[in-house]
Amino acid sequence: MKNVFKFLLIVLASVIVYAGYYIYQAVPIITAYGAKNLCSCVFVAGRNPDQVITEELSTTLSKLGNYKINSADSSATGSVFGLFTRKAIYRRGLGCTLVNGIDEKTLRNQPFNVAKPIAVNQDTIDWPSGNRTSIKIPSNIDTAVLFKAITAAFTEPNPEVRFRTRAVLVVYRDTIIAERYAEGFSASTPLMGWSMTKSLTNAFVGI
Repeated sequence: MKNVFKFLLIVLASVIVYAGYYIYQAVPIITAYGAKNLCSCVFVAGRNPDQVITEELSTTLSKLGNYKINSADSSATGSVFGLFTRKAIYRRGLGCTLVNGIDEKTLRNQPFNVAKPIAVNQDTIDWPSGNRTSIKIPSNIDTAVLFKAITAAFTEPNPEVRFRTRAVLVVYRDTIIAERYAEGFSASTPLMGWSMTKSLTNAFVGI
């Protein structure tokens, strides 16, 4: 019985050590993800902080964190029970950067060159080269089916499993034939592309 008891103690101790190690490794990722996400959504996309926290950071492990915006220094922080605090800062022209591996003062003072915008009014150029659009649905498109599909993309039938669709853009033969945006979003709202960004960057580099 003593041997069994010792074995169980060893197993329990191992589980506790592993759990502690896992938490030590995982929680900083949660707070870093939340801080960077909140920073980008607020200072780059111009969204409401409360909406971001409710809709972007209230699922999976992100909901364990406590996230705050500091408008005074254009930053966002995330923590769990006041611990493992991580911070992301906004720099105009670069977006948001997680403070990691370099102190904040050095990071903020880094010199960089911001690309100059093209000296042309994009609103005078047709999409996709510019912003001017004129939605015309071709006669061979079933508009009822088209708009039914778009409506379905924004419908939230199950409050427990939300789609959180932000935007839908339908392009047919290089022409926009339909578009719709969620409340608080528009055609000019920057959206994080996540892995899509990596794929497009890879394609552009290849080209």
